[in-house]
Amino acid sequence: MQSDNAEILIEGIKLAVAGMGMVGFFLTFLVFIITTSSKLYYKQSNDSTDLDTIAAITLAITKFRETKNHE
Repeated sequence: MQSDNAEILIEGIKLAVAGMGMVGFFLTFLVFIITTSSKLYYKQSNDSTDLDTIAAITLAITKFRETKNHE
């Protein structure tokens, strides 16, 4: 009876280690994929569009403040 319990415990530990190993592998893989894709996106993005967006927001805030002051 004791050897049966020990064998079951050892098999459970083996399964737990294998499962956690797979989880660790997939998490590492996902981090790698996300990091790589963000670097590729950053290389492809155009800095002028960011400047255009900032200029548009600044202009909108300025116009909003002007209309607020006239009221």
